[in-house]
Amino acid sequence: MRKVRLEVFIESGCKACVGALYSIRNLQSGMPLDVIVYRREKNKDVFRERKVVITPAIFIEGVLMFYGEVSPEDIKKKVYSVYSG
Repeated sequence: MRKVRLEVFIESGCKACVGALYSIRNLQSGMPLDVIVYRREKNKDVFRERKVVITPAIFIEGVLMFYGEVSPEDIKKKVYSVYSG
C-alpha cells in the first residue's frame, strides 16, 4: 500500500498549527501517511528553502496544498484525492 507524503510546517504559539497537526495525526490512524513535521524554531533552513512564511503550511507529495488555518475536512479530502488518484 502506497504512503502519501505530508510535510507540515508549524511554529510554537500557533493554534492553527496545533489543529492542522491534530487533523493529520487522526488521518494517520486510518491510512498510510509519511508525515514529516518541520518546526520554525528548529528547521529554519527548510523554511527558508521552501519559502514558507505562513504557518501552518502543508505540502502533499512535495506540492504546497494549504497554508494558514485549514479545516480537517479539507485536509482529509485532499489527502484522499491524492491517495486514490
